[in-house]
Amino acid sequence: MKNIVLIGAGSWGTALAKIILDSPEYALTWYIRRPDVANAISSTGRNPVYLSDIKLDSSRITTQTGLPELPENTDALVVALPAAFSGEVLEQLPLSSYAGPVISAAKGLIPKHQLTVTEWLELSGKVNRDNLFMIGGPCHSEEVAKEKRSYLTMAGNGILPLKTYTDLFNPGYISCSSSSDLRGVEFSAVLKNVMAVACGIALGTGCGDNFLSVLVSAAARETELFLNTHFPGTERDVNHSAYLGDLLVTCYSPHSRNRGFGMLVGRGYSPAEAKTEMAMVAEGYYAVKGLDIRFDLKGFPIIEMVYACMHEGLPAGEAIKTLQSQIH
Repeated sequence: MKNIVLIGAGSWGTALAKIILDSPEYALTWYIRRPDVANAISSTGRNPVYLSDIKLDSSRITTQTGLPELPENTDALVVALPAAFSGEVLEQLPLSSYAGPVISAAKGLIPKHQLTVTEWLELSGKVNRDNLFMIGGPCHSEEVAKEKRSYLTMAGNGILPLKTYTDLFNPGYISCSSSSDLRGVEFSAVLKNVMAVACGIALGTGCGDNFLSVLVSAAARETELFLNTHFPGTERDVNHSAYLGDLLVTCYSPHSRNRGFGMLVGRGYSPAEAKTEMAMVAEGYYAVKGLDIRFDLKGFPIIEMVYACMHEGLPAGEAIKTLQSQIH
């Protein structure tokens, strides 16, 4: 039986635990920050905080708390922490004697560095670039819990992931395809959260379906322009589910925490109040600040608008009014 190490027990981490354990050939070593959650999962097979309806096979789960450790028989490492809060754990990961795949499921930027998880792992020298992968695509954790048909894409850094890696995420209700466009898939996942915040702001201020459709169309074009500007030289089809599909579901789905966050701001909540109101992390709030620090956002009006609303105090109504005159 292959042993998979999973770091993170939020809703996405719990959904990934289900996906992995729904294939009987895998066992899970699960790093969980809170001891009470780890104890509950060990004794009941349920996460008491997130997706508690999911019943996991606890006989194939070994939980960890405290400092993360990698057993000698680790076959793959999956990082499912919100990127906004992953820096400290990543710095403590004992990777010096591990040479297997490291698969990021994070869809954001590490605030201290304005880097994605795989970028940080590569630049820090902790992981060889050929062993770094990311999974993205339209796959809400709430629908995974109900085993509704979902789609993932695993991307490598200029190489296609081995089938043994994609098979980790291939139970009957999940389709996991492969890509060599790691940066494109990864930053598409970052950007779709920012675009979903924009859609939420629009909905919260009372905009209708007509404007929302124009906004999402513009978001798709803006995403393509951003990827081709900052990560050129790769042949990518942005109409693939890892790009457009993930953008659409995050902008339109009521499951989208980023859209929900934006709706609160559109209704008059301050970003700080919206963060307090929500029980889960909206990566787009943190990511857009990192994008502003790292990249020139001129020519990307949707990203600029979200940054101004989130971090410069621009009122939502004024922001949407300006954006309506800029996109079509």
